[in-house]
Amino acid sequence: MPGPGPLKTLREQERDHILAALHRTGGRVSGAQGAALLLDINPKTLEARMKKLGIRRTVMG
Repeated sequence: MPGPGPLKTLREQERDHILAALHRTGGRVSGAQGAALLLDINPKTLEARMKKLGIRRTVMG
């Protein structure tokens, strides 16, 4: 059963998901407390996706 409102694109969903992970990790991408570990992907892959989606580390501050 479809929910109310328009469905986000996969790109929008991925961007929101990465931003949420970065928020939880205080902007840390790699390492033991990093978003890559939380998302279960390689840190270099995460960095590439962030670049593709226009997410900059400095935004997290």
